[in-house]
Amino acid sequence: MISPAEKAYILEQAYIPEHLVDLMTQVSGGEPFLWGDYFGLRGRDWTIMVGYPLSGEFLLERFGAAVREILDKFRPREVWVIAPRLPGDWEGRFSELERDHYFTLDMPAGIPRPLQRAVSKARENLTVTRTTACTEPHLTLIREFLERVNPHPRMRELYLSMPRYVGKSPSALILDAHDHEGNLTAFYVVDLAVPRFAAYIIGCRSWRHPAPYASDLLMAEMIALSQEQGKTYIHLGLGVSPGIRRFKEKWGGRPTRPYEMGRLIWRKPSIFTSLWNRGHAGSRV
Repeated sequence: MISPAEKAYILEQAYIPEHLVDLMTQVSGGEPFLWGDYFGLRGRDWTIMVGYPLSGEFLLERFGAAVREILDKFRPREVWVIAPRLPGDWEGRFSELERDHYFTLDMPAGIPRPLQRAVSKARENLTVTRTTACTEPHLTLIREFLERVNPHPRMRELYLSMPRYVGKSPSALILDAHDHEGNLTAFYVVDLAVPRFAAYIIGCRSWRHPAPYASDLLMAEMIALSQEQGKTYIHLGLGVSPGIRRFKEKWGGRPTRPYEMGRLIWRKPSIFTSLWNRGHAGSRV
C-alpha cells in the first residue's frame, strides 16, 4: 500500500494515464505500490508493472531488474507489463501483446478554425453540463457501446468500472451533452488529478439519441475545463483504432510516447530470469 505522500509524488511526476492512482486502483481492484521509481498494482496472484519511470529516462535493463525483484517478492502467477518497450526475447511467450502510441494535445489558444463551425452547430442543439456521478443514463450508453462494439474484456472492464471509479475519485469528472428533450447524447470522463495535464479516460455516444458533432462539443468543453484548471496539455490516451486516431489528430493530438503491453503467465522464475539477463545491457528508449 502506498502512503499519501507517495501518492502525491506519483501524481506530481505522472505523464501517462497509468500513473493515475485512483483510476488504476478502482479499475484493477488491486493494491497500489511504489517500487523504486515504478508504480505498480498487485492482487492475490497477479501483478501490474508500469514501466514508465517517475523520474529519469526509461532504461530497459533497469526496468528488467525491478520486475525481477517484484517477481521474487510477490511470486505472482500472472504478470502484466506496460512500458515504452518490452524485451524482444519475450514476444513468443506473451499470451497478449499490444503496441500503440499515447496521444497528447498541447493546450490550444482556442477551438481550431476548421472545427469552429461543427462546435457551433452542436451548441445550437446540445447543452453541456459537468457532474461527479455516473448514473443510469451513463450506464445505458456504456451498455449500448459494449453491445455494439464487443470490445476486449480489458476494455469492457474499464467501461464497467466507471461508476465505482467516478464515485470514489475526487479528481474524476463527467462532461455530459444533453439534447433539448433532456436525452443524454454523449459523455466524456476526465481526470484532473495530475497538476500538469487533464486525462481523457473514456467517451460514449448514444445511438438511440444521436447528435451531430456531440463528440466535438465535448472535446471543446474538455479543453475549456483544462484551461480553467491551469493544465498545460491534455492526455488523450492511446490511438486504439484508425477512426479514434483521426478524431484525436483533427483536434491537434499527436503521438508523443510509445506504448507496449504484454501479459505473461509466470510459472518458472529461472526461465524468466534468464530471459531478462539475455542481451539487454544498456538498452534504452
